[in-house]
Amino acid sequence: MGDYQVSIIIPALNESELIGHVISDIQKTLSDFHYQIVIVDDGSLDGTFEVSKTAGADKVIRHSKTKGVRSAIESGVRHAEGQIIVIAPADGAYSAEDIRRIFLPILSEEADIVIGSRTNLKGGVGRLTGFMLSRAMARFMKLVFGKSIIDVWSFLRAYRSDLFQRIINESTSDGIEWLIELSVCSVKSKARILNVPVEEKLRWLEGYSSLRTVSLGRFAVFGLKTFFLFFIRILR
Repeated sequence: MGDYQVSIIIPALNESELIGHVISDIQKTLSDFHYQIVIVDDGSLDGTFEVSKTAGADKVIRHSKTKGVRSAIESGVRHAEGQIIVIAPADGAYSAEDIRRIFLPILSEEADIVIGSRTNLKGGVGRLTGFMLSRAMARFMKLVFGKSIIDVWSFLRAYRSDLFQRIINESTSDGIEWLIELSVCSVKSKARILNVPVEEKLRWLEGYSSLRTVSLGRFAVFGLKTFFLFFIRILR
């Protein structure tokens, strides 16, 4: 690791309209910290790579084809030099102030892992159902392990770098299911976990972190698949 306090890894897929604003917001808000912004362009077709470089990201990595969110973050980790790893979406769903709030407890050695716990529920039936599923899984984790991550799908989270290296190596899935597995591995690591309330802004664009409305039927199938993965991972 280098001398950076924080490495902010942002996986991006076709986010050229917003990635420049995200980088600028971070630069303005975190000027008092020694940080690096690592953008991983996972096969975008819209100029995300070029916009990220122009906006001043410290490192911009490009995948020739889309490999998935876990692979994108793994690529980012290989180039990260900070003592703390922050994972954040590329679409501006969270403010740079929320990014600051989730790494500060690790910087002050109050926690090893900090998860942004979404508090707003606007966005339709699918979003509300996802919130309920997440809370149900959190309660089950609390029952089994004595602690939990409240928002298992959160895309905004911070880890002590050495700990994240171990946790990510234990995971095997990809896509949004990977966030579930990452949450379970985090709880099983016996690290100090802090859940911090954050407010997610709704974005209706394509990309990893975009929030799209889905039919209740499709969400039910997704929910069953997620619960199956969740219980299998806990029982390992």
